[in-house]
Amino acid sequence: MFKKHIKKSLTKSLIRYRQNHPEVKLIVISGSIDKAATKRAVGEVLATKYRVRVHEHQQHSPYTFYLNVLGIKAPEKAKPSCYDWMRVLRAARYRAKPKHQPEVDVIIQEMVAFAPGEISQFKEFLRPDIAIITGITPEYMDAFQ
Repeated sequence: MFKKHIKKSLTKSLIRYRQNHPEVKLIVISGSIDKAATKRAVGEVLATKYRVRVHEHQQHSPYTFYLNVLGIKAPEKAKPSCYDWMRVLRAARYRAKPKHQPEVDVIIQEMVAFAPGEISQFKEFLRPDIAIITGITPEYMDAFQ
């Protein structure tokens, strides 16, 4: 039940962040061919003119995407307590407020899918300004059959 609360709260914060800070552009990169290199290359080019945040690690939890877009670190413990997550959720709510001044102009985020439906869960509330699909290989498609 607490996991549902975390996800619901992070979803609300992410929606509010995007609504209250439309000046921050979101670029999402997905596909099966070298997302990391694409992410770095786009980030380096844009960093010559904009303040850019590029998440350097792949997703490793159901909350990583939310936290990366909001610019919040996940709890560092292997098994975070409820209090650790409450601090994260408080930080997410703060960043979503209109008075919060974003520290970036562009967020570049990798979006990984290991099974059908993993990316579509975001479609109801997250509209990237730019989406880059690096390519889809036959090996990648095998995981979705």
